[in-house]
Amino acid sequence: KVELLRGVRAFVRSKDVPPALESKILKWMDFDLTVHDQFRDQKNTLAAVPHGLQVQLLASLQAPCLEEVPILRGLEHGSVVVFCQELFKAMVPRTYFPSSLIIEEGNEAEGLYLIIQGDVSVSAATATDKP
Repeated sequence: KVELLRGVRAFVRSKDVPPALESKILKWMDFDLTVHDQFRDQKNTLAAVPHGLQVQLLASLQAPCLEEVPILRGLEHGSVVVFCQELFKAMVPRTYFPSSLIIEEGNEAEGLYLIIQGDVSVSAATATDKP
């Protein structure tokens, strides 16, 4: 348990997670590991964190990247973090099998697609492909 908490602490510190959020995550994990007495490997540890804390952590981790998006570039860091939190709260996770078609050119998208894990290929139809 102690080694797992040390690993999580090292991870969140390496990602410059705000100290207050780091504290919340570590307190919850300590509680969860004590109550459930379960061992989690490091890969699945943060997946067990409650959704609200996951949203805060994702927002903290992704805000610096989103601050480089031209439309968000003029916002203060705190505003971008809040934007990220609202965006992640509204997200609906989906899993696609390899070679699955996610969206086809010409069709209306159901939302914004963010690739969290894995790879996608994007291609456009050529003039000979179009009817």
